[in-house]
Amino acid sequence: MVDEKQLPRDVQQLLDAARAQVLAHESNDLPRPTRIQLQLALGPHLKSPHEPPFAVLGVGLSRRTSLCVSVVEKVAPIWERTYPDVPAVEDMIRLARQRLREEITPDEALDGRSRLVGVLQNHIDEPEENQPGMAAGEAAAQAVFAAVYDENVESPQSLDDDLDATQWDCAFWGACAWSGAIPGQDGWNQEAYKEYWLWYLDEAIPEAWASA
Repeated sequence: MVDEKQLPRDVQQLLDAARAQVLAHESNDLPRPTRIQLQLALGPHLKSPHEPPFAVLGVGLSRRTSLCVSVVEKVAPIWERTYPDVPAVEDMIRLARQRLREEITPDEALDGRSRLVGVLQNHIDEPEENQPGMAAGEAAAQAVFAAVYDENVESPQSLDDDLDATQWDCAFWGACAWSGAIPGQDGWNQEAYKEYWLWYLDEAIPEAWASA
């Protein structure tokens, strides 16, 4: 775990406030507006002025992508238990890291991501017990998206419930995977949901900060 003394005071204050929010929330949620605030605290959110508006590589993108990779690594075993013969999640981790190192172009990263998206679409009607695995796969797909376009910070006051599922971020999909289902649906474990968000705040974000 990263020593909190290594974090800037304003970032640590945001984390402390977010932790209190999770503990006080009736569903132990870390709401999207707070997540966006935390993600932006990791560094500048820069877009290319050209089309398509790929993210500009820099400290902010590097940390946010590292944060996504940490999420995917946490939930990857859930995918592997569900789909042991489909190494797609490990492939997405590799693509996200390769993009950060500029070993592949944005288009190459997106081409690779499309392979997992295809797998997810083929399994869209999976039984309830496979939904955590599907959510882990969605988190992995969003990690590559973040490496190419950065996190979606548009409409920063909108909650996850206000958005189409295709707009949910890597962190929220990770929470769904870890807790067994989308919040409120059958199979959802609130204690696991709280555990995930406290891990995200106490470990994943500090480690992402230290990564760049």
